Amino acid sequence: MENSLIIVKDNQVEISQDFKEKYKSFINLKNTIEEAQKIIKDQLIQYYESIPEEDRKQLDFDTFKVSYVKGSIRKSLDNKKLQDEEPEIYNKYLKETEVSSTIKFC
Repeated sequence: MENSLIIVKDNQVEISQDFKEKYKSFINLKNTIEEAQKIIKDQLIQYYESIPEEDRKQLDFDTFKVSYVKGSIRKSLDNKKLQDEEPEIYNKYLKETEVSSTIKFC
């Protein structure tokens, strides 16, 4: 196949230059979008926190909605500490879950 993104040649995987260039553009666009989202989220949080709680209603735009979720304290189990200090209890409640194969782009 001439238009393949991935080519296996002599048991070596090669990625087409076209794919590399498109992927780099995609990552740059993704980073730009994430930076813009952070700015928008920060400004919306400032807006919501500047108004009385009873006025913090969902904002409805044509293509999306915005809801405010107040900050809170999250409690979580310190697995490492429990494993170090109480290994029998840790092992008693340890649950194994099968995880499917995946590919990570780093």
